[in-house]
Parts: sequence; structure tokens; C-alpha cells
Amino acid sequence: MGEDRGRGVAPPDPSEIAVPGAGPDLVTPVFILSLPRTGSTLLQRLLATHAEVATAGEPWLLLPLVYALRKRGVIAEYDHVAQVSAVTQFVEQLPNGVIDYLEEVTGLASRLYTKASPPGTRFFVEKSPPYYFILDELFSLFPNAKFVYLWRNPLAVAASMAEMWGEGMRLGGAAGSSDRWSFNRWRLGLEVGLENLVASYEENEARSIAIRYEDLVARPAEVVAGVFDYCGLSAREADVGRYSDVEIRGKGDPKRDAFDGDITVGRVDAWAESYRSPLRRYWGRNYLHRIGDRRLALMGYRRSELIESMELHPRSLEGTARDAVEMSLDAARLAVELKYWDVHSRRRFYKRIRAPLSSIKHLAQRGG
Repeated sequence: MGEDRGRGVAPPDPSEIAVPGAGPDLVTPVFILSLPRTGSTLLQRLLATHAEVATAGEPWLLLPLVYALRKRGVIAEYDHVAQVSAVTQFVEQLPNGVIDYLEEVTGLASRLYTKASPPGTRFFVEKSPPYYFILDELFSLFPNAKFVYLWRNPLAVAASMAEMWGEGMRLGGAAGSSDRWSFNRWRLGLEVGLENLVASYEENEARSIAIRYEDLVARPAEVVAGVFDYCGLSAREADVGRYSDVEIRGKGDPKRDAFDGDITVGRVDAWAESYRSPLRRYWGRNYLHRIGDRRLALMGYRRSELIESMELHPRSLEGTARDAVEMSLDAARLAVELKYWDVHSRRRFYKRIRAPLSSIKHLAQRGG
């Protein structure tokens, strides 16, 4: 796991960034840092029940402003590499170079967050999952911001991604489910995004707070109170019981009906139903192996316990043939992308492709 995202300019030390116009009139951003499908929308709504907290969908505001200095990671109608070169040359002419550029980015974002907040608001919750690509820049741009890392069992995240965006995949699920198990579209999040988040938390633990989705669902009032305390807010001024009434406009979780009623209605271990086939279980074990015990422990999980939970339900061969086809197609799609990658990325491809291929080989050897 791990990948160079082609940074054009290294982010400066946070102490070098001065927010233009910083003061009581600007809100303080609270960044929720997580993978998609980790309960970030639920946490966002719970935090927004406080009178001094505002929020709005998923802005994704900072991505193009940061990637304006990165040569890789963007496909556009214009020549992005030439654009980065042009912006970099312009930035070099500023009195303080990249520091001036980043200060203006900070000021722009802070003013927009403030304009999106009602009068009297002190904090603005920013939830944009792809920020796992710009974590170093976030901590440099916003030295006074609050950062909340949200972890969830990685196997549950993968199952939720497939169920939400893979046109359904749960065995024995609702009618019309296509039972797909294809992660090529989300591999950067599952692999690179998770590693970036863990590395960032290790580096910035003193400036941040970390919570688990499982704890949030089990004890929402207690966990959210801890986040409020971290922000210097009184939990007594929040009514977490009305989280489902919070209106969030903009891009975000399409399953709005999931926020009706009691938070604890959904079973936290329901994800395991998606891992009935031997191929999926083998994929799950390989994925946990790639994450590694150290990262899992930092997130609050034990690999042996996750594997045990994954194998709670009886094994089934239903859909295994389709899974094998989908995983083979994933490998083929990655191969097509090779022509656009540099040598470093090609090495990472060959490491990544071993997992689905070894899963299929393992199943064939067992006569599955």
C-alpha cells in the first residue's frame, strides 16, 4: 500500500501559514477525514445538531486548488501538466512564493465556509472523502482547524461500497441485485486512501481526534460529546436526538432514508452477509493482510477478530462464478491503464494484481 501522488510543491510547515483576515468573524473548519461509506454523513449530521455548528454536503472545494500545484492525478480538456508549470512559475514570482498562494487558498476557503454558515456559527463541518489525497496540505493550510478521523472495519467499508455503487452485491439480497464484486473503481480509496489516512493520523495524532463507526452507532451521544469537547463546545447545547432532521444540501450520501429513526436499528455486523462465498472470504483475508496488523491496531481492530466475524455466516457458492469474472475484469482494466502510468505505478500494479489473481487460483485449486 502507498503511492506517490505527484506533488509538484511540498506543503510548508503549518506555522508558516497566516490566514488572511483570521479572527472572530471567520468560522473554524472541522474536517471529517475518512473513507467513503464509513458513517461520515451520520457523524456530520450529529455534529450539526449543535447550535454553533454548520455544514453543507461534500464541498470538495480544496481539491482543485491543491491539485493546481500537482502534475499527476488530474485528467482535463486542457494540458494539466502545462497548467501546473504555469501556476508554479507564477507562484515563484510572489513575495513569499508558495506560502502566499497557500495563504490565499486558506483565506478563500475560510471565507466561503463562513458565508455558508448562519450568523453565530463558530464551526463548519467539512466532509469530503477524497481529501485523503491532500491530507498533508490540509494540516498546513488550516493550522487552527479541527480534524476528526473516522474509522470503520475495512471489510464493512468494502461491502458497503459494493452494495451502494456496485448495483447490489449481497448474496440473498433484494430482487434485482446484480451480485457484483468489483473494486477497480474504488481501489485508490480502499488501498491508497486508507494508508494515507493512517499515516496522517500517526503524524498528527496530537492535533486530532479519532473515533470508530462501531462506537458511534453503539453510543452516539457519548462519542459525539467527545468530539464537541475536543472542539471546545458544550454537548449540552446539542440535541443529537434530532440528527435526522438536519438538512444538508449539496453532494453527499444518497441514502437519505437511512437517517430516519433510531441510529442503532441497523446491525453493525450486517456486512458479514456479503462474505459468504469462499472467493470473497479469500479476497477479504488478502485485503486485511495488505492493510497489516499495525494499521488495523491503530484503527482499533484486530485482524483475527475481523476474519472470525467475516466467517460467521454459512459459506455459499452462490455467485462465485460471477465474482471470478468481475475480479478478472478488474485485473484487465488495470492492465489497460498501464500505458498511462510511470514505472513506479507499474510496480504497484503488479503487486495489486496478485490479490485477485491469487484468489481465483486458490479457488480453482480447491475445486470451488
